[in-house]
Amino acid sequence: MTENKTKSDLHYDSLVVQGVPTRENEYGAIMPPIFLSSTYRFQDLDHDGQYEYVRTQKPTREKAERLIARLEGARYGLEFSSGMAAIATVFEHFNPGDRVISSANIYGGTYRFFSDLFTKNQIDYSLVLDLNHLTDADFTENTRKVYIETPLTQRYG
Repeated sequence: MTENKTKSDLHYDSLVVQGVPTRENEYGAIMPPIFLSSTYRFQDLDHDGQYEYVRTQKPTREKAERLIARLEGARYGLEFSSGMAAIATVFEHFNPGDRVISSANIYGGTYRFFSDLFTKNQIDYSLVLDLNHLTDADFTENTRKVYIETPLTQRYG
């Protein structure tokens, strides 16, 4: 997770086109370089450097996360290697008894995640064909999230 410490006065469209500003690029390149290295040099045997291994963090990912946070007006941005990794990270913070309302139009992997892991972790969920028809009665004290996924693929429920 990378913190966005820069406020921008640029319009959203300008931020999208500009990406990571050259003043934030240590090499002065118009477009920041893509770092493909999988391992990084340690300072010594007892101290790693700013980066240790590509799967934990790397300059390319940090710049992308900072840009995402900037575009969304958020303090932090997160980047994942797959949609399922992002979904699993979000729902990892749910507890037994929590409830999720989800669109029935979801990816098959998301459906299996809900049906297998939610059941195992005692998280209640419901699949709704049209979220526009939700009323106050559909929300309980334990409702923690309304889940919407796009692009739509299949319909469950």
